[in-house]
Amino acid sequence: MPRMQMVSACADCKVRLLQPWLTLPKNKRWTAPDFQAINVNAVPVRHELGAEIQVYSGSSGGLHSGTRNHVPVIMVEINLEPHASAEQESEPDEEQCFVAVE
Repeated sequence: MPRMQMVSACADCKVRLLQPWLTLPKNKRWTAPDFQAINVNAVPVRHELGAEIQVYSGSSGGLHSGTRNHVPVIMVEINLEPHASAEQESEPDEEQCFVAVE
């Protein structure tokens, strides 16, 4: 199950940690474990009226993240102003989707 938590690394800084666990297809089950550090400043950002959408994995509104994935997955963070809305499309092969709305 994906988990997001705030971790204080020092008095003036915070680290956002998300650790998703996804089931790999049978032909990739013995793939070596991997880790990716994704810098928030390197994440593509989509702007809509009253919404900011950070694309951590997959795609959103024509933007594509640079993450390495063994399983197609969309992972976005949507920050909405009051009364705003946003849409997130998915492709037929992107069966996994994780959306954080703030």
